[in-house]
Amino acid sequence: MFAIVHQRLIDAFGWRGAWAASGVIAILIIAPVALLFIRRTPEDMGLRPDGEATPTASARGTAAQTARETVWTPKAALRTAALWQVVVAYALLGFAMGGFIVHRFPFWVDKGLPEHLVALSYSIDAAVFGIGTATAGPLCDRFPVRYVAATAIGIQLTGVVLTIVGNGSLAMFASASVFGIGAGTGIVIQQYIWPAYFGRSFLGTIRGIVLPTSLVANGLGPPFLGFMFDRLGSYDAAFWMVAGLTVAAMVTMFIAKPPRPRAGLTGAVPAPASTG
Repeated sequence: MFAIVHQRLIDAFGWRGAWAASGVIAILIIAPVALLFIRRTPEDMGLRPDGEATPTASARGTAAQTARETVWTPKAALRTAALWQVVVAYALLGFAMGGFIVHRFPFWVDKGLPEHLVALSYSIDAAVFGIGTATAGPLCDRFPVRYVAATAIGIQLTGVVLTIVGNGSLAMFASASVFGIGAGTGIVIQQYIWPAYFGRSFLGTIRGIVLPTSLVANGLGPPFLGFMFDRLGSYDAAFWMVAGLTVAAMVTMFIAKPPRPRAGLTGAVPAPASTG
């Protein structure tokens, strides 16, 4: 929906006016909704994590409840192979998808499709994105998260390949739909995998250390693909590079086994009290 609205804004006021309108929407709608409804942990709402029973009144029951979640300190987490494998996987994916998402619009326009139709495909992408987010949680409950994550990356890869080899509006909508499902599944897993692997107590610190890697990679993707297009005159090589990096990300994620506690690295660290 927003893709169509933004294309109309661009047609009416230019891209600068559309960016200004996006900023107003973020300030007036998105930020207040986030402040009103987002909570840091289930405990902030008097709830327990899914599948965890209500704590018993006995000290033994409480201790057993705390011990169920292995907590990694940031220093210990940084010394695990699993953390760096996940970081590398999402850095590769961020670089590839950052460039692909930005440049697939001009890619389809260069193939002769009208801009309003390309914008509509983005809306289809967003619609099926919701399907991916809805299925990601149940899948992670049934299967190891790294397998689900690798599958989600593989679905995005399929969308990239369909984009490269496809022609016409039907191929564009098909690739957008497949890509959206993979991206929707993957965005949930990126939030799920860190507490699943390293616990929740130091989640903010751990993610604060590793997230800039993905963000920098994501920001470098678009200019690099633009550079390749300027030098080669085509997106074909750039998008095949995206496909190769996505394969590397998928394989890296597949082998990223959850870390195992070792003496001197982790302990059962009690979760801090909620601050709201």
